[in-house]
Amino acid sequence: MPLLIENHLDLMKYVPFIFLLIVLIMLSVGWLYGGYRLRKLESIDLPDGLITAILGLSALVLALTFSTAVHHFDHRKNLNRLEADSVKKVFQSTQYLNPDDQVIVQKTLKEIVDFRLAMYKDVKTLDQITASFDSLSNQLTKLNLEVTVAIDQIAVEKRELAGQRLRSQLKNLTDTFEDGIYSAQDHPPAIIEGFLCVLLSISALLSGYSMAVKKQKDWFLAIIYLFLTGCTIYVIFALEYPNLMLSYNYFNSDLINVSNKLR
Repeated sequence: MPLLIENHLDLMKYVPFIFLLIVLIMLSVGWLYGGYRLRKLESIDLPDGLITAILGLSALVLALTFSTAVHHFDHRKNLNRLEADSVKKVFQSTQYLNPDDQVIVQKTLKEIVDFRLAMYKDVKTLDQITASFDSLSNQLTKLNLEVTVAIDQIAVEKRELAGQRLRSQLKNLTDTFEDGIYSAQDHPPAIIEGFLCVLLSISALLSGYSMAVKKQKDWFLAIIYLFLTGCTIYVIFALEYPNLMLSYNYFNSDLINVSNKLR
């Protein structure tokens, strides 16, 4: 599964449904096996304490995974805001540069923002994203060089103040964009997602088994369980991969607004 997703990131939006399908299958298997055993033994003593412990462990892992995904989403969203703010400050400070240098630096700044916004659109593989990261780093290096050259062209009486301001803001911009790159590459190991799938599958298996053994046929509650499980899994993956599964304009709204102002 991890290798398949790396080569086909466009399939990521279907992963929660695959998880849900597995849970549904295991619930059905548990129900069928419980019915089979009940026909063989007529009565079965069910260790409720053990089942509760397993279900509790599944809930704990699910909660921790959800919490991690929320934290990762908040961090990346905040980095988007910082990226937009750093671009805005550098753009405003280009007024200290000579007119010709302003045009050059602002053009490169606009290209960086547009490239950053296009990085995650229509992405198919992780290698494609890595190549985009390298291109973005090269553009940031180009911007640094252009600003350094432009500062040397400023009138002597304004050079020191303008240089301090622009260099500080440019360093902040570079650091913020690099943090964004590292954060976009930071995801939980695939083993965590696999472990979560295993726990949910076992929980579903035991739930179906318990329903059959206790002769409970409340499918309304079973449907609610499947619905909530599916929604929770989808939200976790959407928070981990917001550019692929959430509204692109919403997640990148700060940078989009800045890009529109740079036109």
